[in-house]
Amino acid sequence: MEFVMPAFADIGVPRNVEPMSGCPVGSNIAALSIDPATGARSYSANAYYRPNSSRENLVVLTGAQTTKVLIEDFVAVGVEYLFNGKTHSARCSREVILSAGAIASPQLLELSGVGDSKLLEKYGIECKVENPNVREGMQDHLSKCADATMEWSRAKKPSNKY
Repeated sequence: MEFVMPAFADIGVPRNVEPMSGCPVGSNIAALSIDPATGARSYSANAYYRPNSSRENLVVLTGAQTTKVLIEDFVAVGVEYLFNGKTHSARCSREVILSAGAIASPQLLELSGVGDSKLLEKYGIECKVENPNVREGMQDHLSKCADATMEWSRAKKPSNKY
């Protein structure tokens, strides 16, 4: 990686030192889910499930689909889901974490009554929390990547450091 950023600079691509600032233009080294010390990839199973798998209050249902977040007095208190063709609900005492991605998270919010009241009304969904920003400006991993293969014997060492 020591030559990548200077190589981009050599061809006129500016360095983006703040890629999370809202301006995605320029080259940067993205944060990865690889532990640099061990080379092990972090993912849902080894980061969250395995350390908590023995907890008595943890139940994992594969094949279940969340259909809405249960909201009472502006507070998420659980979820409704489909499993084996039947509707079920799970309530919590502390918090609901909505982590369904850039597409499904706003969809679940809207199905739960959180969103633009005019849109929700159009589909017969009771508006529980008015928020016209739900789904607006949504981006799912917006990026452009460039990969290149170089013959190191013919490659020129970049002239500037980053």
